[in-house]
Amino acid sequence: MTETRFGATRRQQLFWATVVLVWLLVAGLVFMLPERALLQWQLPWTEQVLHVDNGGIMLLLAAVPSLLIGVGLSLSGLSLAQRLLSFLLRAAFLACLVLSLARPLSEIPSSKTCHVALLDVSKSVSDLDLEQARGLLGQLSAQLKPEDQLQLITFAEEPKSRALGRLPAAADSTGHRAAAPVPERSELRAGHLGEGTNLELALEHALSYVSSDCHNRYLLMSDGIETRGDALSAVAGLVERHIAVLALPFQRAQAKDVAVTLLQPEGQVRLGEPFVLRVELTAAQAERGELRLYQGEALNGLDSVRQLDVPGGASAYTFKSVVRVGGKVSYRAQYLPKGPDAFSANNSFVVSMDVPGPPRVLVVDRKPSQVTQLVDALVAQQFDVDVRGSDAFPRSAQELDRFDFVILSDLSREQVSRGAEALIERYVRAGGGLLFAGGEAGYGPGGWQGSHLEKILPVRMDAKKEREIPGVAMALVIDRSGSMTGLPLSMAKEACIATLGVLQESDLIEVIAFDSRPTSFVPLQPARYRLRIEEAVARIVPGGGTEIFNSLDRAYQSLSAVEARRKHIVLLTDGNAPSDGIHELVSTAFAEGITISAVGLGGGTNQALLSMIADTGGGRFVVAEDPARLPRIFTREAELISTKPTLDDWFPITVVKNVEFLAGIHSAALPLLRGYTSTQLGPAPAELIFQSDRAEPILARQRVGLGWTLAWTSDLKARWATDLLRSRQFGQFLAQLVRAHQKSDQTQVRPMDVELHGDEVVARVDAFNEQDQFQNDLHSTLHVERQILAGASTDSAASSTEFVTLAPGLYEAKIKLPGPGAYSLRAVHRRANPLGKLVPSGVSFGSVSWPYPEEYRDLKPRTELLERLAQMTNGATVQGDVLPQARTTHQVLERRGRQSLFICAAILLFFLDLLVRRVRLGGFGP
Repeated sequence: MTETRFGATRRQQLFWATVVLVWLLVAGLVFMLPERALLQWQLPWTEQVLHVDNGGIMLLLAAVPSLLIGVGLSLSGLSLAQRLLSFLLRAAFLACLVLSLARPLSEIPSSKTCHVALLDVSKSVSDLDLEQARGLLGQLSAQLKPEDQLQLITFAEEPKSRALGRLPAAADSTGHRAAAPVPERSELRAGHLGEGTNLELALEHALSYVSSDCHNRYLLMSDGIETRGDALSAVAGLVERHIAVLALPFQRAQAKDVAVTLLQPEGQVRLGEPFVLRVELTAAQAERGELRLYQGEALNGLDSVRQLDVPGGASAYTFKSVVRVGGKVSYRAQYLPKGPDAFSANNSFVVSMDVPGPPRVLVVDRKPSQVTQLVDALVAQQFDVDVRGSDAFPRSAQELDRFDFVILSDLSREQVSRGAEALIERYVRAGGGLLFAGGEAGYGPGGWQGSHLEKILPVRMDAKKEREIPGVAMALVIDRSGSMTGLPLSMAKEACIATLGVLQESDLIEVIAFDSRPTSFVPLQPARYRLRIEEAVARIVPGGGTEIFNSLDRAYQSLSAVEARRKHIVLLTDGNAPSDGIHELVSTAFAEGITISAVGLGGGTNQALLSMIADTGGGRFVVAEDPARLPRIFTREAELISTKPTLDDWFPITVVKNVEFLAGIHSAALPLLRGYTSTQLGPAPAELIFQSDRAEPILARQRVGLGWTLAWTSDLKARWATDLLRSRQFGQFLAQLVRAHQKSDQTQVRPMDVELHGDEVVARVDAFNEQDQFQNDLHSTLHVERQILAGASTDSAASSTEFVTLAPGLYEAKIKLPGPGAYSLRAVHRRANPLGKLVPSGVSFGSVSWPYPEEYRDLKPRTELLERLAQMTNGATVQGDVLPQARTTHQVLERRGRQSLFICAAILLFFLDLLVRRVRLGGFGP
C-alpha cells in the first residue's frame, strides 16, 4: 500500500514537471520565434504564402501547454492515452481559433487594374478638348476587364469625385461588359469655378482611390496650365505607390487670342514728371487690333491709342504718361481685337500705384515779391511752394524737414542767423537738397566768406587775403599824336573815364599817353580815386610823332611790378610806327600773364602790326572807324577781364558736364544771362555743370552727407536771368534739377520688394539706419488696397497684416488677395523712442497687379509638364485617341482572406474533442 501511494506521488510529480517543462518550451518557442515566422509562413501543400494581419494575437499560443492540466486532473476516468488525444485536439482547436482571429491572408499575383481618370475642366480647357477626353473615357471604359475599376475625378481649382460609381455597366447576354455612358460636358463642368487649376491637389486627392492589390493607373487629361500648387512635388508619392501616369496633353486649337501680360512703369513715378509705361502682349498668332491705355477711367492724356499688327508670340509697346495729382492712380491697358478672340478676360491689365503728393519746396528771398516767376515755374511743374522772407526762416529742424528742397535766393549773411545756418547744414546732411542762388547780396558781396554755408557749397567765395589783391591791373596806352587832335582824342579820354565805371574800387588803372615818347598821366593806382584820375586824364593834350614800343614797354614795366589776378593793356593808335622789338616785348608780357588788346582808329592804321600785337598778346584787335565807338570798346575790354558782376551785358552759358537732370534740355539754346557773381569751384567732390565765357562757375553741385548742395551764381530774378525765366525750357530745367536733388527720403521712405505667389502677396523690407547698420526694432504694418476697374465703376477692398522679422534688418509680411485686381501696398513703420513710445519711422510703397486668373495668361498648353509627369512615373503620353500601355515594373499581389479555413478546422476539432471525451474508445482503456 505504501509503495502504491509512493509510486502515485512519483507519477504526479513527474506529470507536473512534464507540464511545466512543455509549457516553458512552447512559451519560449512562441516568444523567441522571429516576427516573420509569426506573421507569414508557406503552406506545405501549396505554393501560397500566408500572411497574418494581426500578429499580436499569436502570442495566445503560449497558453496551449496549460491544457495539459486537464490531462492530470481529469475526473472522467478515461485512459491516459485518450486524455492525451483530447489534449491534442483541444490544442489544435485553440491554435485554429487564434489563427482565425489573427486574420490570415494569402497572396497571389494580381492582374486587376484600377484606373483613376483626372479630367481638367477649368476655363482654359475648350469644349473640343472635353469632347476628346469623353471619347478617351469611353474607350477606356470599354476596354476594362470585369475585375478592373475606373473612377472619374474632375478638377479645376479643387478636385471633385463624380458620384457615378463604376463606369463599366453590368455584363450583357453575351458576357461582355458594355461601357457606361460618359457624362456630358455640362455635367463635367458643373460645380467648378473653373478660373484656376491645381494639378497637385488633384493628384493627391486621387490617392484615396489607390488600392494595394491593383495595378494603379492615372489617366491625367489637362492642358498643363497650373495656377496653384506644384504638380511635380506629388511625383515622389506616386512613385512610392507605383502609380503610373498616362498623360493626355490637350492640344488646344490655335484659336485667335491675345493676352495683355504686363503693364508696368519704367523707373520711378514722380508727380508732374513724364514717365514711360510698358505694355507686353502675347498672341497665339498674328492679328490686328487696337491697344488703349487708360489713366483711371479716361484715356491717357499724353499717349493713349495704338493701331497694331500684333505678331505671334510676345511683343512690347511703350506709352508716355504723367501724373498730375498725388495719391492712388490706376492704369488700364486694354486690347480690342479686330476679329474673333478666344478669351476676352485676358484682354485688359490693370495696375495701381501710390504716387506721393507734390514735393514741398521752400523759397527764401530777401524780397519775396521779386521771385514770382520762379514760384510760378515751380507751381506749374507740380511743386507745392512756400515763399518766405529771411525773417520767416524755419526755426526748428522739424519745421525744415517738412520740405523736400530749399532755395535760398539773394540773401546776405546778415539776414540768416547762425542757428539757421546750422539747421540748413543738418537738413542737407540728413538727405535734403539746397540751391543757393546769387544776386546783389549773394556769395562774396553778401559776406558769406568763411561761413558754415560756404563749407558745404561747391564753390568758394573770395577769401580775405584774396580781396586784398586787386582783381584787375589795367593800363590804357593812348596815342596823342597830332592826328588825334579834336574828336579822336576827346573820345579817347572819355573811353578812359568810362572804363572806371566797370572796374571795382580795388582794381588798378594806369593811363599812358604817347607821341614820340610816353608820359604816364595816371600812374598805376586803385580805381577808387576817380576824381583824381579824371582830372589827370583831362590834362592830356595832342603832341608830335608816334612811338609804340617805348609806350608798351612803360606799361609792361608798371604791370609786372604789381600783384593782380588779371593784368591787361589796351593800346589805342591811329597811325603807323616802327615795329622793331614789339613782337619780342609782347611775347614776354604774355608769358608773364599780361594780355594786350589793340584798337586801330581810322582807316589808315597799320592793321598788320596791330593784329600781330593782339594775337601775340592774347587779346583782341578792333578797328574803330568812328571815334565815338571808343568808350564802348574800352568798357567792353574792362568788362571781359573784370571780376565785378556784369550788369549791363549778356553772356552765354556753357555746359561743362552733361548730368542726368539735363536730359531733354537743349543746352545750346539756353538763353543768355546778364550777370553773375564771380566764384571759384571748390575741391572734389564738387562738380562743375555750367560755366560762363570766363570759365567761372554758373552752376555747380556736390554731395554732402545724404543730400546735395547746388550753387547758382547768377540770380533767379528778372535782373540777371530775365530771358532764362521767360524761356520755355526753364520750368522743365528747374523741375528736373529739384527732383534730382530733393530729399533722398532714405530716412523716411524705405524700399520694399513685392512679389505675387498665386493669390498671396509677399512683401519684404530691408531696414538700415543712418550708419548702415541693421535696424531690428521696427514695428511695421502692411496695408493692401484693391482697385477693380469695370467700366465706370470702382470697387475697392482693403486689408492689413503685421510684418514679422526673418533675419537682422529683414522684415516680411504675407497676405492673401481676395481676387484679381490692381493692388496698392503701403507699409507703415514705427519704432520705440527712448521713452518706449512708438513713433513714425518711415513708410514703404509698392504695387502688384493680378489682372485676371492665370488660366488666361498662357495661350499655349504646357505639354512639357504632363510629358515629364508621365516619364517620371513610368507612364506614357497619349498620342491622338489611342491609349498606350503603361510599363509594369513590379509585381502586384492580391491578398485573399483565409479565416474561413481555420474557423472550419476549429469547429471540426471542437466536435472531435467532444467525441473523444464522451465515448470510451476501445484499445484506449486502462
